[in-house]
Amino acid sequence: MLETANLVDSDRKVLQAIQGTCAYIWQMDSLPTKSRPSRWALPILLLAALLIRVVYLWLYQDMLQWDQLTVDNYYQHHWSESIARGNLLGDATYFRAPLYAYILGLAYALFGVSVWVARILGLLIGLTSIYCTYLLGRRAFSHQVGLVAAAVHSLTPVILYFEFELLLDMTFTLTLQLSLLALWRWLKGRMPGQLLMAGLVTGLAAICRPTALVLAVIVGLWLPLMSGSALARMKRMALFAVGLALVIGPIFLRNLLVADDPALIASQGGINFNIGNNELADGVSSQLPEPLGLNWRQRQVAGIAEEASGRALKPSEVSSYWTWRTIDWIADNPGRAASLFMKKLYYFLGDREVSNNRELRRFFVAMPLLQYNPISFAILFGFGVMGIFVAWRSGDSRIKSLICLLLFYPPVVALFFFNSRFRLPILPLLTVLAAVGALTVLNLFATEIKRGFIALGVVIVAWACSYYPIVNLPKGSPNQDYISRGIHFYVEQDYRQALQYFYTARMLDPSFPETNLNIGACYLRLGQADSARFYFEQERSLHPERPKTYSNLASLHLVNRQFEQAATQAGKALTLAHWDANNNMIYLRSLAGLDSVATDILRTEIEKATTRTSNDLYLLNDAAMLLLGRGDTLEAVSMLQRALHTEAPPIETDDGAFDRDFPNHYLRRLKEKAISHYHLGLLAGLSGRYYLAISHNSQAIAADSGLIEAYLNLAGGHRLLGQFEIADSILTVANRRFPDNELVRRTIQLRQP
Repeated sequence: MLETANLVDSDRKVLQAIQGTCAYIWQMDSLPTKSRPSRWALPILLLAALLIRVVYLWLYQDMLQWDQLTVDNYYQHHWSESIARGNLLGDATYFRAPLYAYILGLAYALFGVSVWVARILGLLIGLTSIYCTYLLGRRAFSHQVGLVAAAVHSLTPVILYFEFELLLDMTFTLTLQLSLLALWRWLKGRMPGQLLMAGLVTGLAAICRPTALVLAVIVGLWLPLMSGSALARMKRMALFAVGLALVIGPIFLRNLLVADDPALIASQGGINFNIGNNELADGVSSQLPEPLGLNWRQRQVAGIAEEASGRALKPSEVSSYWTWRTIDWIADNPGRAASLFMKKLYYFLGDREVSNNRELRRFFVAMPLLQYNPISFAILFGFGVMGIFVAWRSGDSRIKSLICLLLFYPPVVALFFFNSRFRLPILPLLTVLAAVGALTVLNLFATEIKRGFIALGVVIVAWACSYYPIVNLPKGSPNQDYISRGIHFYVEQDYRQALQYFYTARMLDPSFPETNLNIGACYLRLGQADSARFYFEQERSLHPERPKTYSNLASLHLVNRQFEQAATQAGKALTLAHWDANNNMIYLRSLAGLDSVATDILRTEIEKATTRTSNDLYLLNDAAMLLLGRGDTLEAVSMLQRALHTEAPPIETDDGAFDRDFPNHYLRRLKEKAISHYHLGLLAGLSGRYYLAISHNSQAIAADSGLIEAYLNLAGGHRLLGQFEIADSILTVANRRFPDNELVRRTIQLRQP
């Protein structure tokens, strides 16, 4: 039996017996007096943590990965930037819980859009989380436990890494800590307002990541079991529920009013549930069955759900479809599902760090502060198990709530899939218990060495269970990190550097989806059509169900002016992904190149394409050029006018927001609309409407000051109206801005007497 003897003096030792093993935990004042040196311990610890993080940032800024964000980073970055620009309510159901995006959006609004701003915000959140870990340790155990736990927290490599990524996980970790602290405050004071506050803070954690509701469930089950009348217990439950509702309710109402969709918080849950439970699931990869794979898009998963349902679906209905599809799979494959669940639970308790988009071990080796850091999950787990043994029978409700959250959270995550950042929220709790375990072992060695070895043996056994893999992690995708780097350089138009990374990825796994495709795309950009064709054909033979294979082959045929073959391949791409603007654009270009396709038919196909893509801005501009090529000026003008008035798709569900080269970024759309204005100005000038031409070219320059042709056309419009001084001044400005541009220089020379 475990017995706890509470002694009068807080400086004395508290004796705890664990089936004959004595463990001593030094009990210190929760608020040390000013006369004690320990009053400086926490400020010094936080200052040291700050210095470590400043050094980390200083080293990180010189690494390639500084600007090479992963897909989830980019999504949060672009969404937050949209919020910072005033898009506060948004336009569609939240795909992901919104709290972090709004916090980052506020930081962007105040200090500017920059990865530096985001990472400094992460630093502040991280330091606050360290302080909360200290509070958890101090209030549940002692000042000493709090200090040790906070020190370990401040040095844990995986925590340090995720603090500076543009991800919601550290914010979620902090809000979960605050939820627990708020609950403990109520346990001590038992004031109604304190319980309401606990519900409010738990609600904040839930709108950061809905898995925080596991704490709400624990509290909901626990409150009815506490002492008091039935009415008193009902009041407690109602107060906590009201606190939750005051935070979650507005998110629900926002989804209902803005998107006409009764999604409680976000619509990602069903998709994540299927990622972790399908015929190809391995427990760690964020992949869906082919043809979705790792690079699945929201529009794809929605399309599959809508095709199965036979109607258009709201995002919450799409999530429900994937939830029920997953439940059906589990019902049909109970053995496989149970085995997969146990594997994911074991991965959660294992020492290996796993990430979706970046090879963490490779990054840790490149970062000195992480490479030589000995703290690992297995060490925390070993001492944490010892801490649970020591603490569980204490009878303290705070300790029991901490341990319950620590024990119930992993199975909830295992329902989905494992990733190191998904277990981040329990690390502060584990460090508190690990501090208890470590201090217990040290005190036992100082007093009863034999029992100290017994306690250390418990720690070693628990450590070994975590460190030595009973179930090996799946092979995973070690080449994905290289692919991400290659895509970064591809977007930067450094195709040879991109090729190096893509070739490295191919050596690791030559059949990985889109690896050969990426190599072929680089060769196509470099003008090496034969090499491009070889790798595109390789991709088609390996992954014939993927639409990008056919769209890239169609692009190759277009380059070679093989319009019929291009139309065939583009048609196959459209069959697989009819909503994709790029597929539609390539298909229209192929048709426009065929003399057998009449202009009326081309117009009809363009209208179909604009419907399929919801009036995509880039497609409208491209279609206008195709119609101009056919001499259909009137319809081309109509397309350009539509381009000017088309709205960006909702950021919440825009797949492009996950990419570095975000097509619907407001600056890119502004430049694309500048092209629309430029062409409208050109057509107006050709038809003799010079004032209209001047207006459009002026708006083109206002939208994109680097559009050289707009300056020349603007000057030409003024000259045709006899406004020679204005025309000359515009050319002077153009010459000043583009001194090396041959077209500007030649135009000026032609105007000279």
